Amino acid sequence: MYEVACRADDGPFKLADLADVLTLAQGPWRDQLRQEALATAQGFDCRMAGTDNAVAALVPHLAAADRSEVLDRALAAARSTERCEAMLRLVPLLPVSAQPGVLREALAIALSRRHTGDPDRPLDVTLPAVTHLPPDALNELWTWVLRQLASGSRPMFFQRLCDMVPLLAALGGGPAAATTREAVLAVTTGGRDRAQQAGQSVAAARASARRSATGRPVRAAAARTSSYSGCTVTMRSPR
Repeated sequence: MYEVACRADDGPFKLADLADVLTLAQGPWRDQLRQEALATAQGFDCRMAGTDNAVAALVPHLAAADRSEVLDRALAAARSTERCEAMLRLVPLLPVSAQPGVLREALAIALSRRHTGDPDRPLDVTLPAVTHLPPDALNELWTWVLRQLASGSRPMFFQRLCDMVPLLAALGGGPAAATTREAVLAVTTGGRDRAQQAGQSVAAARASARRSATGRPVRAAAARTSSYSGCTVTMRSPR
């Protein structure tokens, strides 16, 4: 495995291979290998793809001072290219005091983007573990997230809310996530039912107006419903 790592030309891949070898190394060779991995981490452009995963594999094997240097370089590179996914992967490796700020920074980028394959969907967001963060930090982050979500459309709000379940669970445990799910279902179901009732009322009013105008009963009509952006619209068409 070490020979494979030495032959690798790609910085992140070589770093990841060296980190794998470090998990098995012992004695003086482990110290030598650690220095080689650190030199590799300092010697390539951290904007390269795969840097965040390689750094995440290496950091547990480094001393505190070296760990800080490697993380700072990787995080600066992710920020410079606005790679929110890389920033989110690096969050758990940072000091706890720095995690809420970087998490919020990464989410600000992620929540403003759409899915690359479907512009009607938001970008998928994978939150890191946040249960260890202080309650005040979690509450502040949740309040900020809600403000960001409320600025978008209702379908986007509900889709993005699903990605925030780890944050909800950290705030109030499983019951908080379950209660939020019930509230979302109540809102969406209620909105659909109200839209259907409104459509039926409009159709009845039109039929009544036509009866008054012609003096003849109006032939029965068939209802056709269609859904768009989370709302149900009822349309009438003759049989």
